[in-house]
Amino acid sequence: MTTDTTNRQTVLIVDDTPEDIRVLMETLRHEYSIIVVTGGERALQLAHAEPVPDIILLDVTMSGLDGYEICTWLKSFEKTNPIPVLFINAKSREDDECTGLELGAANYIRKPFYPVVLKARIRNLLNQRGHLDGKRNQRITAVLGNKLLPCHHEPTLSTGRNLHQGK
Repeated sequence: MTTDTTNRQTVLIVDDTPEDIRVLMETLRHEYSIIVVTGGERALQLAHAEPVPDIILLDVTMSGLDGYEICTWLKSFEKTNPIPVLFINAKSREDDECTGLELGAANYIRKPFYPVVLKARIRNLLNQRGHLDGKRNQRITAVLGNKLLPCHHEPTLSTGRNLHQGK
């Protein structure tokens, strides 16, 4: 299930509770393109598809693969590792939250949540990712820029003279 995708960042919601899906979609549908899946295997497939989602909202307690297993898989692949994972769960114990963060989740929010807080966390995570992607691209450009040679050039001395001219 997808909404308008024109120039919007994509949020992949992975949850198997219809009411939770409805609330998340209502909260986010005006600002993001939404993809909803109810199973872990499908979530992993979509996370590897092009284009990859910009962020994944992941419930912990689901039938089949649980959220912790999905997060572990996502963080084990180079392509999906950079995607921020935000756990959204009714579990309220500290160790549940710590487990999610230790597995590589960028954040954890408890249900019921305040929509304005969820939106702020998503926005912050997407901004951080964009900033990091920009820095990584700058580093790649800098490294490649120092190693690339012009396609058509004459060998020159440090003085700038053509080697074939002598002196």
